[in-house]
Amino acid sequence: PEEMSISSLYNNNGYLLSQIEPAEIVVGPDSLDLEIRVFEGKPFTINEVGISGNVRLDDETIRRELYVRPGELYNQALIMQTIRSLMGMGHFDEQAVYPDIQPVSDELVNVNWPLQEKASDQFNIAGGWGAGTFVGSVGVTLNNLSMRNFFKKGAWQPYPSGQNQKLSISGQTNGTYYKALSVSFTDPWLGGRRPNSFSLSGYISEQNNAYYVWQTASMYYKSMGLFAGLGKRMQWPDPYFTFYGELGYQRYDLHGWNSFILNNGKANTLSLKLVFQRSSVDAPFFSRSGSEFMLSVQATPPFSLWDGKDYAALRKENTQAAKQEMYRWIEFHKWLLKGRWYYPITADQKLIVMLGAEMGYLGNYNPDKVSPFERFEIGGDGMTGYNMYGVDIIALRGYDDGALDPSDYYSVAYNKYTMELRYPVILKPSSSIYVHAFLEGGSGFNSWSEFSPFKIKRSAGVGVRMFLPFVGLLGVDWGYGFDAPYGSTERSGSQFHFVLGQQF
Repeated sequence: PEEMSISSLYNNNGYLLSQIEPAEIVVGPDSLDLEIRVFEGKPFTINEVGISGNVRLDDETIRRELYVRPGELYNQALIMQTIRSLMGMGHFDEQAVYPDIQPVSDELVNVNWPLQEKASDQFNIAGGWGAGTFVGSVGVTLNNLSMRNFFKKGAWQPYPSGQNQKLSISGQTNGTYYKALSVSFTDPWLGGRRPNSFSLSGYISEQNNAYYVWQTASMYYKSMGLFAGLGKRMQWPDPYFTFYGELGYQRYDLHGWNSFILNNGKANTLSLKLVFQRSSVDAPFFSRSGSEFMLSVQATPPFSLWDGKDYAALRKENTQAAKQEMYRWIEFHKWLLKGRWYYPITADQKLIVMLGAEMGYLGNYNPDKVSPFERFEIGGDGMTGYNMYGVDIIALRGYDDGALDPSDYYSVAYNKYTMELRYPVILKPSSSIYVHAFLEGGSGFNSWSEFSPFKIKRSAGVGVRMFLPFVGLLGVDWGYGFDAPYGSTERSGSQFHFVLGQQF
């Protein structure tokens, strides 16, 4: 229905009952004329827009996502945009989001949305083996919170709901070696009048070398962060674009920790992150068509331009005191570019090809002051049981976690390419499952001068993805790495990977 055609042009301008009939007229023994006969009819105006089937969501929360409004001309393109918007909320069965369009006269039409709600809140309990220890995690995500009803009598059933606000709380620990807690809140319609989102999040984490309860830690790595962001849906170049800005502060405290250039001392990061994103996918979980692109830049103030410190001398000195002086305030600019395309290759739109490409780069203002944090860890699935704050984990199947980093201090740049063939097994509100086969490649680099889009470590494999409304996204992949990781002469070979949660 979205393809450019004469019929879509008429449907997008109110002519709901228009008919386009091509006629072939023979004008000679080897020639014919093609005549396009158009029966326009009358343009239709939308009379009423109805909603049914919603129990947990307030009517106003759904209506603000509708692009079809009473009094306007019927527009098929806005119908399709509304379908995407309702699917993106994550509260309705994606296979049942379709309007009931009923003409009530020769000029008026009613558009009704019979919706089927599904469970959207998630509770996760998981465990993983990483760094020689078992780590457990627990988290709860409320996707339909209503802060407006927080103090309203009788609204706690079991929590005040209806406004599509999101609250997520998660914690991880093994009791001694690792502890982390993160909290985030998002309001997609700040103030309720315009689609401007507001988000607030924070985390604290600690790692040390006390692997058992009877041990005393002699080294540790602590970090904390606070973030506040504002987002906006764009109308230009088209309604699929969004813009997001985030101000963040992070603090690192290290003692004897050797995973970063800075082993001892405290470091601070004050940064501004800007994200431009476009998404036209038709469904969040099993996308059949559309694309999504993301360009983000995160930057700190260039402290080295005015603080008067001789960073070349500090770098040459290379003592712990010099490193503390260098990295008291971290500075960097960080770039990420990601893209995915979805295309059906069978008539029933069940066999889907997904093509993905991405790259990242951590830059500096002063070559003598390269950030020890905000780097990339390339390889594996990132599900070893704990999250190293200060490092972006880039999953690449067929290799161990961090196997594609060229040094012990992670990567400064990376590339990654993916091709998947996907086929659905079950697409129901209670559970959705699809299987896939993939080809993947990518690598990490020590500097931008070493970066090349053609230097990759290759892998292939198969996997399955499952979405359970109460749990979220789960998955398992088997991948085979055809190349040798850094520091090895033997190919990576067979690897199993587990997935919890969806990333882009």
